[in-house]
Amino acid sequence: MNIIYIIMKKSSVIAICIILNLFPMYAQNGPVTIVGQHNYIMNNSHTLPQAKIECKTIAARSGILAYLLIFQPETIISEEEIDCVYENLFVIDIIEEKRVGNELFMKVLATTNSQTVNACTN
Repeated sequence: MNIIYIIMKKSSVIAICIILNLFPMYAQNGPVTIVGQHNYIMNNSHTLPQAKIECKTIAARSGILAYLLIFQPETIISEEEIDCVYENLFVIDIIEEKRVGNELFMKVLATTNSQTVNACTN
C-alpha cells in the first residue's frame, strides 16, 4: 500500500511540475508568423491595384485560418476570430507575386503576437 502511495505522490508532483512549466508558455507574448497564399482570377470589375489588394487580403486571411486550424485543430474557427486576428496583424509582406494572363498569385508573410491570437480565439 505504501508503494502505491509513493508512486501516486511522485506522479502528482511530476504532473504539477509539467503544468507549471506549461503556463509560462501560454503567458508569453512571442511573435507569430503566418504564411498564406491565394490565386486570384481577375475580371473586369477590378483594376490591377484593386485586384492586388483583394488577393493580398484573401491570402492573409487564408493563412490565418490555416494557422488556427493547425494549432487549434479541435475547434471550429469563426469568421469573427479570423477578422480579429486580421485586424491585429502588424504587417503583411508580399513574398511572392506572379501574374499570368488574368490570374494573380500572391504569397504573403504576416506577423502578429501570440497574445493577440489567444485574445481573438478565447
